[in-house]
Amino acid sequence: MESVQAGEATSPHDRPGIIELTTSNAEEAQRGIPALLAARGLALRSFEMVEPTLEEVFVDLVSEPDR
Repeated sequence: MESVQAGEATSPHDRPGIIELTTSNAEEAQRGIPALLAARGLALRSFEMVEPTLEEVFVDLVSEPDR
């Protein structure tokens, strides 16, 4: 799944066990992530697709690219 990038390992909303991922291909992520976890024997409690907020989009657009 080349279109998926892992977020930081820290819990994004002070909720342990939550992992946020960013993808450029939502359909591939919806199929691939559950299959990838199942193949490794890991349980998935929930899977949620969330659109970025206007603020997140703005910050992403004005931020300097990673070097």
